[in-house]
Amino acid sequence: HWTPKNEINLIEKGKFYGNLMGYHKDLTEANITSPMIWMHNDFDRSPAEQLWVNSDKWGGLGGQLINLSYGTGHVYVIMEEKVNGRAQGGVVRIPDFDFPTGVMRGRFHPSDGQLYACGLFGWAGNKTRPGGFYRLKHTGKPVHIPIAINALKDGVSLTFMHELDPETAADPESYLVKRWNYKRTRNYGSRDYKADGSQGRDIAKVSNVKMSKDKKSIFLKIADMKPTMQMQIEYKIDTADGEYLSHRIQNTIHAIGNNGPFAKK
Repeated sequence: HWTPKNEINLIEKGKFYGNLMGYHKDLTEANITSPMIWMHNDFDRSPAEQLWVNSDKWGGLGGQLINLSYGTGHVYVIMEEKVNGRAQGGVVRIPDFDFPTGVMRGRFHPSDGQLYACGLFGWAGNKTRPGGFYRLKHTGKPVHIPIAINALKDGVSLTFMHELDPETAADPESYLVKRWNYKRTRNYGSRDYKADGSQGRDIAKVSNVKMSKDKKSIFLKIADMKPTMQMQIEYKIDTADGEYLSHRIQNTIHAIGNNGPFAKK
């Protein structure tokens, strides 16, 4: 209650994030620090632990923040940017695998640099094996996911780990972008609300796509860019080595910035 959707917080001392089990009772939006990222329950119904990839043997993701999910048994990469000192960003699932139970805790082993995770199933989860202890090992193949997201005045940029196919990645029809907001009430969760206050999700049309010279970053031109609690970016594109990608990102925009490879100087 009073928490509209799942959230990932970047905790700073002295700020209130809406935990009513504490002593802070002021529930006005002005006194609650919004999370770095909101996530709809159809994306991750129950986030568990976040941890840093403190390994250089895990597919080039060293230094990234990841999210383990009890609700889905997935692992997500968290992409953070700061605008005017405030953290925001997006989340994308590491594709092509599922843990058979909800994962709750994980650590990178200092000897082999791989992720070891454990979890269980109690209730309200997609993965129902009673429990397990797992290793998620990098196979040596390229990891084709974005590792950075930036909200700009006239669109959003995504930076991938490897080169993309110019034909499909530069086609506006390869993308579907939606955005919506939530309401903080005494109810459990929140419905989705368009910018005009009606229920539903707004379509944010991608009118043009630019690609960086190294073919690893793309810029999605979107009219009427503005802060939004929830944006969702779906893409169906190919990589330069011919792998088909069909992924979904959920991100939060608190403020429009000027960061990343398409920042204007």
